[in-house]
Amino acid sequence: MLCAILFHYEQYLLLPSISEGELQVYILDVGQGDSILLRTAESAVLIDGGEPNQGDGLVQRLRALGVRRLDYVINSHPHSDHYGGLTAVLEAIPVGALYMPDYPEALTPTVGSYFAFLDAVEDASLTIITPKNQQQLSLGSAVLTFLSVDNSEASDLNACTLVCQVEHGTNRFLFCGDLDAKTERAFVREDLLVPVTVLKCAHHGSSGSSCEPFLDVISPKYVAISVGADNDYGHPAVGCLKRLSAYTNAIYRTDFDGDILFLSRNNVITVQTNMKVAYI
Repeated sequence: MLCAILFHYEQYLLLPSISEGELQVYILDVGQGDSILLRTAESAVLIDGGEPNQGDGLVQRLRALGVRRLDYVINSHPHSDHYGGLTAVLEAIPVGALYMPDYPEALTPTVGSYFAFLDAVEDASLTIITPKNQQQLSLGSAVLTFLSVDNSEASDLNACTLVCQVEHGTNRFLFCGDLDAKTERAFVREDLLVPVTVLKCAHHGSSGSSCEPFLDVISPKYVAISVGADNDYGHPAVGCLKRLSAYTNAIYRTDFDGDILFLSRNNVITVQTNMKVAYI
């Protein structure tokens, strides 16, 4: 038992510490879903949490990374592969504020996992905040900006995705949830987009996202795709990968690369893959 404890403790010591002035962005491997951890020396933010069955493992990973409190939790949109694991997170880790997008009432989920999520929100004494377009959160050395378009006529929750842009020095990150191509074009028309350093690809690399007008504006240098191995949807689609490769060859996938860390420090990006996070 002692040897096992020392082994896990040694792994924990090898995890990247957080230094003043840097930003760590973890694209966490939660199978066919999304979960992203943002860390500065001052703040910790979790965007999405994968399916409900990912919740306990996600909590263990956050704790192994030294996260004892989340200043903000953001659910990009209420599909279970994005909110599901957040139930366990809200039950286990103190959270300062919870943000979710606006969406038509007719699209409100009526499944048990969503009711469980709402119960966890209530038990954590949180109120769901719907941010305005271009509302900002200070993360210390970084700034997070919420981006959204009118979705009052949306017929699918993917179109209601709350997009997050994070600026850190000269580096920009764009987290796109499950945006579809139609909504991506709306972001382009409303002039909400700028070139980015790192793109978290929309909708797990589906054929119906990452359209050319959208990519033409953001022109990413790095791309991360959160996707489950051998998933039933054929994600990432060949067409999507082809469109992305016109802008960069630095394309990372959680099904191949496991947990992915983008480290922004002194305006430089470094990437680590297959992060071995000890569950302690």
